Amino acid sequence: MVGLLLKTWMIGLATLVWSSACHGEATTGKEFIAMFLQMNVIEKDPTFIVSTTELSTVVTITIPKLDYTQVYNVPQSSKLEVSVPKSIVPTSDGVDKLGIFINSSNPITLWGVHDASDRSVDGFLVLPTDVLGREYFGVSFEPHSGAELGVVAVEDSTSILINFNQRYFYKTQFIYPRIPLRITLNRFETLFITSYDDLTGIRVTASAPVAAFSGNQCTFIPVTSNHCDYTVTQLIPFSRWGMNYIVTSFLGHTDYIIKIVAGRMGTTVNIGEGKHRYELNQLQSVTLNLHSSEVITASHPIMVAQFTYAQALVDGTSHAAMTVIPSVRQYTNSAVIATMVDDQLTQHFFSLVSACYNFQNQYILLNGMPIDFNTTNIYLSDAEYCTSKMVLNSNYNTITTSAPDALFYAVINERSEFFSTARVANFQLPQATCVTTNEYDVNVTHECDEEVVIFTYSCPEPCPVDDEEELICGTCFDGYAIFLVILLSSGLTICVDQFIKCCRAGGQEEWEVEDWKRRAAMMQKAFDTGAWDRQLEIIRKNERKKLEIEFGDA
Repeated sequence: MVGLLLKTWMIGLATLVWSSACHGEATTGKEFIAMFLQMNVIEKDPTFIVSTTELSTVVTITIPKLDYTQVYNVPQSSKLEVSVPKSIVPTSDGVDKLGIFINSSNPITLWGVHDASDRSVDGFLVLPTDVLGREYFGVSFEPHSGAELGVVAVEDSTSILINFNQRYFYKTQFIYPRIPLRITLNRFETLFITSYDDLTGIRVTASAPVAAFSGNQCTFIPVTSNHCDYTVTQLIPFSRWGMNYIVTSFLGHTDYIIKIVAGRMGTTVNIGEGKHRYELNQLQSVTLNLHSSEVITASHPIMVAQFTYAQALVDGTSHAAMTVIPSVRQYTNSAVIATMVDDQLTQHFFSLVSACYNFQNQYILLNGMPIDFNTTNIYLSDAEYCTSKMVLNSNYNTITTSAPDALFYAVINERSEFFSTARVANFQLPQATCVTTNEYDVNVTHECDEEVVIFTYSCPEPCPVDDEEELICGTCFDGYAIFLVILLSSGLTICVDQFIKCCRAGGQEEWEVEDWKRRAAMMQKAFDTGAWDRQLEIIRKNERKKLEIEFGDA
């Protein structure tokens, strides 16, 4: 591989900020912003479940629109259910100020449970503000009465663009493909959209981090079901999606549905060992009915959502529910499993996925004890994955590992005669990284929500080949030399990396180190004098203009 001399300049455009500041990587946290979506029937207040581990905490819940503030003391290693006024649930499409702010003195795991109706309930893991992003894709099911999308702003003056590849209804008008919906939100303000068509794949881009939620007011899963159920999840930002997933059914179920959403053009998705293969573009998705545990791999980051069937089971009744599934790179080595207390709930379960050797060596512990597991014959990167599906007999449980590299994910599933819930336990959310290669085999590693633009400038003079330069540049060869790499994020942030690649023309004499340094200094001067600023401002304007039209045909 040809060596590269990497020199980086950060271009500080007046309206732009470099996006690669340190981010949190856990779904536990101390600051959260959330909202609840609409239900067909609102009979009582929705609920938050707060869970602690080794530290007690003080939790403050604030609803600015209602001038509402409540403070709760939560002991260590416990969980607390708190309700918030049902008037915070949206009643119509549009912009409102329905954001809920949750602040904790120590890290907590937080779930929202929309139990405002006695006959239809679902829940979601609430993501802390330090893992939120600026690009999301919705996921829902074919609705009976309303597929839903909700967005909450974290910062004032946040510009929102909504793009979709089909017509949908917003307030009193239809929004058509290629005509994005443009909204500006201030902190705690919310955008709520409901549609009689499936909103899976609808794209949200924002100028600052936002929280996004999606689901259905009421949907039949399967379509032949007699039960119309509420479903909801908090969406994972595209910048933190993954490319490898293991999915499995919940305890007592044999069938389940997954939806796979693509965030970029040319995404190849494989399910199982050659069972299914799909080519997806941005805004596109695929829906699959599965009957066993499966491995899912993709060429670009994808989001995977799982839906349960409404059906009669051997040990009771199940209703439709949904949750996002963590990718393998998002697995964790500790999680809290907290279940809700409800007079109607009679069954609490969890499903857990991990490499088989973690179970076989008793590395994974439920409340300090090894757990039973089942083999799946599912392999990823030569590792076999197994599952554990168990009944929970306590409202507060911990899953820990005795080896730091023993990683897993877990999903909570609760069932009653009238409803079911599905919500993922806490997991990790590292930034997703992608690699872009240009025609000269220059590899650029970048965050997956960044677009890479590479400008190439010829090198009229050969690189030196003395020992000092060999250490810096590597082997010299004939070719082009200077690559200006522009990284454009969905929030219009720009970073510039300049790569100088060693080259020399055949038969020419080597040029001196000082000459090379002089040329590098000239490049630096171009940056210092703002010559590149003008070029990047043009790129920025073009990119902003591109955000105002459809992002390609889906």
